[in-house]
Amino acid sequence: RELFSKANGKLEITNETLTLLDYCVLGFCLESASDIVKTISLRSQLTAEGLDIIEQKLTRPMQSVKELEIHDDLCDKEKLLALKRLFHRLPNLEELDLSWCFKDDQWDTALLGDLLNLTPHLQTLRL
Repeated sequence: RELFSKANGKLEITNETLTLLDYCVLGFCLESASDIVKTISLRSQLTAEGLDIIEQKLTRPMQSVKELEIHDDLCDKEKLLALKRLFHRLPNLEELDLSWCFKDDQWDTALLGDLLNLTPHLQTLRL
């Protein structure tokens, strides 16, 4: 909690890859600071299983998170579905940066639409 406070509520993960243990620790850290974290920046290669682990560790919505930035290829349908489940824990998201996520314009527009429907407060979307 103290580290998140000193970082002005920003969590930035820059490891190229994350282990399952990393995802567990990340989930527990987010849970313990769910009222402090305002920005989550994931600059890692994500896995659907890892995103599900984070979502499972969060026992309540992270009301304070306003911004989410993802730097990974989200053309994988399983990752998009896991991200959709995680979005249920981010009800007040206002800014979403997916500009690094879709290679060669390979969009699953239906799933992307589902994600956007889960973010009623969204003001900025970067693609």
